[in-house]
Amino acid sequence: MDRTASSSADDVTMDTIVTIYDSLIKDLEGAVQEDSGWASRDYDIADSLYDALLDLAHWMDSVALIANVENPSKNSTTRRSDIVSKFFNQLGEKESFLSGTIRFYLREALQNLQALELAFVNGLVNSR
Repeated sequence: MDRTASSSADDVTMDTIVTIYDSLIKDLEGAVQEDSGWASRDYDIADSLYDALLDLAHWMDSVALIANVENPSKNSTTRRSDIVSKFFNQLGEKESFLSGTIRFYLREALQNLQALELAFVNGLVNSR
């Protein structure tokens, strides 16, 4: 058995909802940077990506709020990311299909954003 194929398959399954979300947010932020973002040349694309960025951030804020209500932390220094990670880990244990669906859609969004960036940078998307 090829060790590299095995480890890359493990990497895909080891991606958590939070790590995929963090990568997606980072890529969206990079895309819409006013002067240096690859989408900044086209207002409509940048605006749509910025809206997606805000919507995803709002979604995660809502998840964090729910996670904190479901499992209030007695320790005020508990980081939000730890609370959210714990919530999604518990979701994965109790509702694996839902967890897998969320992970799938976040991963698809990330891959589509990366494909859009590649097309945009290579001039395959007409900018205005």
